[in-house]
Amino acid sequence: MDSLLLIGNQDERLSKFFEKMGYDLLSSPDMSSIVSVVNNKTVDLILIDSRMDADWVELCQYLRSESTTKDLPIVCLTSDSKKIGQASEKGVAGIQYISLPYTVGAV
Repeated sequence: MDSLLLIGNQDERLSKFFEKMGYDLLSSPDMSSIVSVVNNKTVDLILIDSRMDADWVELCQYLRSESTTKDLPIVCLTSDSKKIGQASEKGVAGIQYISLPYTVGAV
């Protein structure tokens, strides 16, 4: 079973959708638990809600620098086009974006 790491605000609709799709859901509401999750669990996809308290661009930089997560697909839910530009300027590659507000079907 593929596993999905949800980082940030937990949307119940999204969680139920991914469970129905057969994903094993892992969650990390904040930066402090992310390292533990990615080092101790097999993760196949990372979904970041940019409304989290931490800077998601820095989080993406971190995830791209770690051997266990550097090649994983990352999807970011965001409405901040300025931050998307910052991610690009900082060389954070391979991130897919879905605009907020989103529909479950768009994800």
